Amino acid sequence: MPSRNQSMIRRDINRLKDTVERRQAEHPVLTAIQTLVTDAANAINSAWQQYQDAAVAGDKERQERDNAVTTLLGWMQRWRPVLLMVVPGANTNLRKLPSSGATPDDIIRVAEDMATFINSNAGAESIRTGATDGLGDKIASARKETVEASAALPAEAIARQAYTDACEAANPVLIRGTEVIRAIFGRTSPEYKQFIARGSAAEEAELENETMVGEE
Repeated sequence: MPSRNQSMIRRDINRLKDTVERRQAEHPVLTAIQTLVTDAANAINSAWQQYQDAAVAGDKERQERDNAVTTLLGWMQRWRPVLLMVVPGANTNLRKLPSSGATPDDIIRVAEDMATFINSNAGAESIRTGATDGLGDKIASARKETVEASAALPAEAIARQAYTDACEAANPVLIRGTEVIRAIFGRTSPEYKQFIARGSAAEEAELENETMVGEE
């Protein structure tokens, strides 16, 4: 039997569960394995749903972080040239804008430095009110969303591992269960072929590329 990835294990253990439930009245041997098969399928389905929920939540947190940081970066990009024009010595005292590969923490630190410079430099008095209007909230929001996005990563990793563990635990049940199906229905039966024949190209693509948000 071909080796299975996690998506195939999840698909096939549910196929096995459905087959056992539908045909057990005809074959008492299927009743003997029903609990093991059902428990394995339910464990995978539950772990998968929790993984998806954690990934969606993580994606949401990262999007909120990116939005907040982008807002802060926009403020920096608008006001830094003004500081360079208006405030004597700004060119030697202001840090450069973060590069494209900068982390959210890098961007926040540069914004905080700019805020300190504006608030402490007498030459910035004429633009201070306009430049710092709402700035504290922007920095606080970016900091908060960055912390929350970081906190989501462990939950995703735990859920991902739980799903992997469920797949590994279900695989032996699936292998033995399909042997039972083969023994009952035969190698050429539709009941058995569903576990050894590859699905359509569209089905395989869906299995391989299921939306897994939050891999970051």
